[in-house]
Amino acid sequence: MPPVHAKLAARLLVEAPDPFGDGSRPQTASQWQVGLSAAGIEGAAGDLATEGGFVRSADERAGAARSAAAAQMEAGFQAACAAEALAALQSAGIVSAQLKGTGLAQRVYPPGWVRRATDVDLIVWPANFDAALGALATLGYTPMLPERDAFYRRHHHDVPLRRDFSPTLDLHQAALAGLGTIVLADELLRANGTLDPLAEIVYLAAHGAGHLFERPLWVLDIALAVGAAGHPDLPLLDAIAERWHLRRAWRLARLVVHRQLGAQALPWPAPEPSRADDLALNLRASYLRLPAHSARRFAAYAAGSWAHCDTPLRAAWMAQFGVLRAAGDLVRNRGLPVPADWPPLKGRPQ
Repeated sequence: MPPVHAKLAARLLVEAPDPFGDGSRPQTASQWQVGLSAAGIEGAAGDLATEGGFVRSADERAGAARSAAAAQMEAGFQAACAAEALAALQSAGIVSAQLKGTGLAQRVYPPGWVRRATDVDLIVWPANFDAALGALATLGYTPMLPERDAFYRRHHHDVPLRRDFSPTLDLHQAALAGLGTIVLADELLRANGTLDPLAEIVYLAAHGAGHLFERPLWVLDIALAVGAAGHPDLPLLDAIAERWHLRRAWRLARLVVHRQLGAQALPWPAPEPSRADDLALNLRASYLRLPAHSARRFAAYAAGSWAHCDTPLRAAWMAQFGVLRAAGDLVRNRGLPVPADWPPLKGRPQ
């Protein structure tokens, strides 16, 4: 799966009506550089200037070059840590691959563009999860929150690991555990240590939808992954979303991509928004407008997440999980004991 050509990626952004999801479109090279850096992309300013006909001053070119060089060093260190971990897992006979940020940066983004990532995500099959933790322990990685280990294993798709002077390493046995469903690594990870490109596209859509597309980078990830996969047939992707119980998340993701990046971003027309779609998109817009760490913002996030679930049953399961988890956190923060298997839920709806 070759990465998208820089010219095509730059043209996609230049023609996007709302590239950074803030309701505006940069008009100068300086505005583009600020927007790209805030979104988590470096090294693209020159390509955008060429495609958009923006004139850059010597100071703007020098500043962009410095930002790109710093991001490249950071990305290089993350790539080295990922390669070290992958090699250790391979030596232990464990199939693994990079997931999300660092993997996408290397596989679908144009050469010379640096997609920033905050950590390294690796995915293994559930049957190999404990062995993978052991293999990574030989490199010095230990659970970041050992007291929450049981919770992460029961209810999360990953366990965060730490090592001094290294980025956080999130080890996944599932690509997604949210929106009232779970997508185990078996659905995505191939025996040769690569990700199924069609399954990855639907996963990226669901991951972004689960976070209400708070970061504009997640929207661009989907468009570039679709382009790198050769613009696959929509029915194939729809079938994956149906199997994973992520029809609404997949549909809403396509609507968001079209609204931010334009009709040229995907090879298929945007779905006709329904009332349920409008509700979910309005909740997302409210969430993005509200002050961070406020109760109203949290409420908008919770309601938006429920609106992305395929069925009321799955939304109700998520609501129940959220209430029980919040109650457990409140008790724990007051220094009182919480059962290791809390919340006491058997699993997501099948």
